Amino acid sequence: MKETGIIMSGNHPKLVIDLIKTMTRRIVNIKGVNIHEKKWVEAKYNSKLVCVFINDGIRETWSVGCPYGQVGDRLIIKEAWATEKQYDSLLPRDIPLTAKMFYVSDGVGEWPVNLIIGKLRSPMFMCNWMSRGRLEITDEKVARTQDLTLAEAIAEGYSSIEEANNEYLKLNHLPEESNVWNWVLFHKLIPGEG
Repeated sequence: MKETGIIMSGNHPKLVIDLIKTMTRRIVNIKGVNIHEKKWVEAKYNSKLVCVFINDGIRETWSVGCPYGQVGDRLIIKEAWATEKQYDSLLPRDIPLTAKMFYVSDGVGEWPVNLIIGKLRSPMFMCNWMSRGRLEITDEKVARTQDLTLAEAIAEGYSSIEEANNEYLKLNHLPEESNVWNWVLFHKLIPGEG
């Protein structure tokens, strides 16, 4: 079993903790796959992504595994966070295990500011022990952004396909008409693992 950190922003970590969000998408970030997205003619997934690409009449095939893991692997939720002000000068790895943790998705950093809360910190620097949740990958696939179903939009924490895709494309700084390939990870929260 592999454990991999996965950064979540906005209210997404809270949606996972509240058992509303059970699916996450991430752009397939492999050189060439999404640069010429209209030239890809086929993608299959069976523990490895296999894409067929037609480039100037030449057929290319690429095969790659999902960087987040496979079914049964775990994802460690990484989110924007803070701890007590007294630990502001410490590196995350030096913060004691007894320190109280605060999470931006719970409203930390909004007015009125709680005076005991220290500086807000990036999810990139969150130690694994600071995470309040671990997820188990229950299924995965590769799909284009615009192929999202209503059931998948709801599993991602949205009420419509349009809302889900608009937010996803905006978050990834992509134009509205983008139809990029994505890793689609279905997951469940592991009780007591945080």
